[in-house]
Amino acid sequence: MVPDRIKKEKIKLPSKLNKKGEYEPDWQYMEDYINYIFEKTTKYMKNMKSVDFNKNKIVSSNWKPYKISDFFNLIPVLNKLSKLDLDEKASIPVYSSELLNNGIFAYTNKKPEFCVSKNIPFYLIFGDHTKSMNIVKKNFCVMDNVKVLIPKESFGISASRFITTVWKNAIPNLGYARHWSVAKKVDILLPTKNGYPDWKYMEDFMDNIKKNAELKLNLITKITMKNGGDLLNQQ
Repeated sequence: MVPDRIKKEKIKLPSKLNKKGEYEPDWQYMEDYINYIFEKTTKYMKNMKSVDFNKNKIVSSNWKPYKISDFFNLIPVLNKLSKLDLDEKASIPVYSSELLNNGIFAYTNKKPEFCVSKNIPFYLIFGDHTKSMNIVKKNFCVMDNVKVLIPKESFGISASRFITTVWKNAIPNLGYARHWSVAKKVDILLPTKNGYPDWKYMEDFMDNIKKNAELKLNLITKITMKNGGDLLNQQ
């Protein structure tokens, strides 16, 4: 909003008549209501903390080291887009090594260089400067400073998230320097069963993380809806 419009913008607030018969902001109402919200939120947060979100404890004694090349193949990037190729009205996502927006830097009308298919159900994009890792399930293009990888086996996305989480933690922070030369060599400790990666353990573990996150979000949603409903009822 432009400054002149901001100055003219009307803000609706609780008000009451003063001794002069004029309306003025009801400061006490606002103070009391925010304190009420704080008390209700504190109550729900305590309830949320009482829920056991860590029923599945990690036992890593049988984990074995792997390399990222055991699970993903690096594929060449033939067409790195520049800012001139971007269009805010376009629909094809363009990924970079940015940490924000799940790696999506902008959009383009260019033909996507990487396409999801039955043989390639998803891609892994590695941000060389930032160690960002994003799993992509839709057609896309990329800018400079990223590596694009495809899964070598038919493991699921949940297992991929498990792998990338452990991998990212194993890569040393080199600041804004490129990380790939180091990242491809680090050991990735993963759960192993009968000499092979325990895909079921990884899938179940990440699914449990997802359920816990959904439970937390549901509790927070209840806080928001409850407090919003109380506000409407009081008004």
